[in-house]
Amino acid sequence: MLGKLFAIGVGPGDPKLMTVKAIETIQTLDVIYTPQADVAKKSVALTIAEAYLPEEIRIEARHFPMVNDLKSKMQQWESISKEIQVELEEGFNVGFLTLGDPSTYSTFSYLLERMDFKFNVEVIPGVTSFAQIAAISQKPLVLDQEKLCILPATASQEEIHHCIELYENLVIMKVKRHLKKILPILKAFDLLGASYLISDASMPSQKIYKNLETFTGDEKLSYFSTIIVQKKREEASI
Repeated sequence: MLGKLFAIGVGPGDPKLMTVKAIETIQTLDVIYTPQADVAKKSVALTIAEAYLPEEIRIEARHFPMVNDLKSKMQQWESISKEIQVELEEGFNVGFLTLGDPSTYSTFSYLLERMDFKFNVEVIPGVTSFAQIAAISQKPLVLDQEKLCILPATASQEEIHHCIELYENLVIMKVKRHLKKILPILKAFDLLGASYLISDASMPSQKIYKNLETFTGDEKLSYFSTIIVQKKREEASI
């Protein structure tokens, strides 16, 4: 009998934000695959889920390079998806941990599109980082007829301009390496005071910057740093 593959969203950082379904599913698995952005460091997703792992489960950490070289990334996606398929063919139930939600800027999506259709796959959603950031700020992401744009910090200046013009609320994800591009755009639209940044949301290392008017961009931030812009509202009360 073929095994089943589960994509499990572990949320933004706090293990208590994992869903009951995610925790219960982990208890049934034979193998957990977990992504590593840095081979020298423990997987963040694994650290979040660690308290819920049964003792007998086998853990397979795999490096997913965070580079611009698409060919290198595609080779790794292909290799790991084949490896997981071998596990499933041998009858193992396999989990793949993802930070936040498996359907939101997740590596799992690239693995899924390479999986043979014969395998049974279940995606278990998780709390996204921007949902947690909105909870921390105690400000809703959207209200009434407002619109929300979610984009990666790698978006071009033109794309960011376009989104600011069209949407009342913006989520700009993983901004650490792109602040020199993003901050001047927000300043040009007079939105620094209407924007806030949270790094490592819900983790012990969490940092909050309530108002970007005094933010220099030189602050030491985590890779997991997100800016939320709410251009028709007063400064967020954090």
